Amino acid sequence: MRHPSRYVSLALAAVLSLGVAACNSAATSPPGMKQGGTLRAIVTALPDHLDPQRIGAALDADVSRLLTRTLTTFKSEPGRASSELTFDLATDLGRPSENNTVWEFRLRDGVKWSDGSAITCQHLKYGAERNFASFAVDGLPYARTYLKDNDQPYKGPFVAGNVGLNSVECIDNKTIRYHLKQPVGDFNYTVGLTIFAPVKPGADSDKDAFDQAPMSNGPYKIKPGSRTDTSMTLVRNEFWSAATDKVRKAYPDEIIIQANDDAPRVTNALIEDQGDARNTILLSYDVAPNFLQQVMTDEALLDRSAVGAVGLTRYFAINTKRVPNEKCRQALVFAFNKRKYRQAMGGSLVGDQTGEPGEHRV
Repeated sequence: MRHPSRYVSLALAAVLSLGVAACNSAATSPPGMKQGGTLRAIVTALPDHLDPQRIGAALDADVSRLLTRTLTTFKSEPGRASSELTFDLATDLGRPSENNTVWEFRLRDGVKWSDGSAITCQHLKYGAERNFASFAVDGLPYARTYLKDNDQPYKGPFVAGNVGLNSVECIDNKTIRYHLKQPVGDFNYTVGLTIFAPVKPGADSDKDAFDQAPMSNGPYKIKPGSRTDTSMTLVRNEFWSAATDKVRKAYPDEIIIQANDDAPRVTNALIEDQGDARNTILLSYDVAPNFLQQVMTDEALLDRSAVGAVGLTRYFAINTKRVPNEKCRQALVFAFNKRKYRQAMGGSLVGDQTGEPGEHRV
């Protein structure tokens, strides 16, 4: 069953401008917005990884955007995502040459780590090189796919005797040049992924600790000792400057991220809008299906919601080794009641349905 879906995430309209998904650099602050206060974000589970070179999940990337900046990133407006690219740590969207096999970026002035030290080209180079280490091989592959390898295959910066990845070149302290295996016309989009984010050598000496709380260069850092199995707290990075970051508005002084997979209870609390729920958003899941109709038909609730299309498809992924008989797989697909399934998920509000009874897609 193919199932192009829509998302409906309930939140306060004001705090949607926070920048959890970033804010349009050209956008002005919504009426009534001001700095300060505490935002609570509810997730189904805390991020698995915050080490930028190990991030592959959407939630991990969303949280990471508040901690870790990249050369480029995406614009967005309150309650709406965007695919429009903008520069972040870089001064522009990159300068390609040699048929898009060489890309050069320059760091903007004044960008710093949470310890007050300046971000340099060497930190970008080190971040790219970390993708070749053994702990990163299960992450996104684009650095290993696009960057030219050394004549002697590069194994990452933690292997004794490695001389560094030759295809990532520091022209000076602020200018980095990437040499690619093949032309990549949208490489400036690729460096917007956290796998190309800078990392300060030495900050990752304890790799497990770094994965839980990496050194920040974004508007927030993880409060020491705040992370538990179900909660973590982000506080301001005093060395971040809005003057160097036109994307993140960073309104709250503190963001408490809490894991709670009880979608009906959380949704009901947000609808009632009392106490802490008045400053709470759903970050990693949608409105509970049994409340979806209420939210979508109540103008006041809809005003507090982020609604839009996502490229999600739900389908049967039948293990062909365990069910090798094609006719049997077709029977399973045929027997499954797609209409009732969609109804349980929230009905036509959550997406379109293809694949009528008798239509086999296996």
